[in-house]
Amino acid sequence: ENLAPHETYVYMANHASLVDIPALFVGLPYQFRIMAKKELFYVPFLGWHLWAAGNFAVDRSRPSGTARSLLGVIEGVRGGKSLAVFPEGMRSADGRLQQFKAGAFKIAVRAGVPIVPVAIRGTHYILPKGSLAPRPGRVDVIIGRPIETRACGDERIPKLIEQTRTAIAASLDRAKG
Repeated sequence: ENLAPHETYVYMANHASLVDIPALFVGLPYQFRIMAKKELFYVPFLGWHLWAAGNFAVDRSRPSGTARSLLGVIEGVRGGKSLAVFPEGMRSADGRLQQFKAGAFKIAVRAGVPIVPVAIRGTHYILPKGSLAPRPGRVDVIIGRPIETRACGDERIPKLIEQTRTAIAASLDRAKG
């Protein structure tokens, strides 16, 4: 109920497990793209799917390549491709919400699209970081209300980070009850 069908968003979710990515594909009602290091785009089958689906390759080999890649992501989001990211940057070792990095927020602000806080609960139990043996369990994907960025500049990014992290944390806490 929080999303408009033809709106472009940057979905920002917590990251506690490898199961988070498939949970987003199942739980988000509209198409989105992801960012992945460009080397993954050359892996047979996986890479072909990443290219064919229009996901964003990020060149992390040198700073100029990264900057060029991120400009392409911003242009893609401006052009109507929603993006899903994990602003924590890496999976949580203990399942708890970590601090957020600013990069994804800069993409949303510069593209001028709303941020949607997404809380994913239950994946850490199913497949914790470092484990290869999944367990059965329930996964909840809680989609928050969009946070507007159109009138924001880079100076507002710390507030957007706080607002998004607070919304995700509140959804995770509510889901426990």
